[in-house]
Amino acid sequence: MSLITKYITKATVRFDPFGTSAASARSFLSRVPSSAKVDLRVLNAQSKEAPLIEVTFKDKHVMKADPSTTTYNDLTDLLNSHSRKLLIQDAVNES
Repeated sequence: MSLITKYITKATVRFDPFGTSAASARSFLSRVPSSAKVDLRVLNAQSKEAPLIEVTFKDKHVMKADPSTTTYNDLTDLLNSHSRKLLIQDAVNES
């Protein structure tokens, strides 16, 4: 399943590139549209900050996930749930 990125306006990503959060965070970052504002923070093993993926959609809805406990497929399902709602709203508004 692919990530619906049309409605993503901002993404905040914090992860340790050598930690358990790296795979999900890198996969997500590779699919974020170039039109979205990206706030990226690379953490180290001693960092007290928790890994985070936070996405803001065009309707200002914010969703958060922990990339160290969430697989990329689960993250895609989570974000697509809201993107589908926006897709349906767009279809209704165009009619």
